[in-house]
Amino acid sequence: MKKMKVLILYFSLGGRTKKVAQSIAEGLSISDVSIEQFEYTKKFRDFLSEQDEVMKGDLSSFKYNENIKDLALTISCF
Repeated sequence: MKKMKVLILYFSLGGRTKKVAQSIAEGLSISDVSIEQFEYTKKFRDFLSEQDEVMKGDLSSFKYNENIKDLALTISCF
């Protein structure tokens, strides 16, 4: 049987989403769970004007683990 791996990606401006991601990870019966954050590097008011670009996959204003970049770009297209 293959060992399942889970990656939980989240974006949070206030920190509450991080707690939700951690709760989800704790509730899973899988031992290999990673949690990664997309951190917005500008002020919130800038995010409002960049939402359309972000929805199209432009993550240039975010900091994140480069090892998950391809997966992150796939997820942002949904």
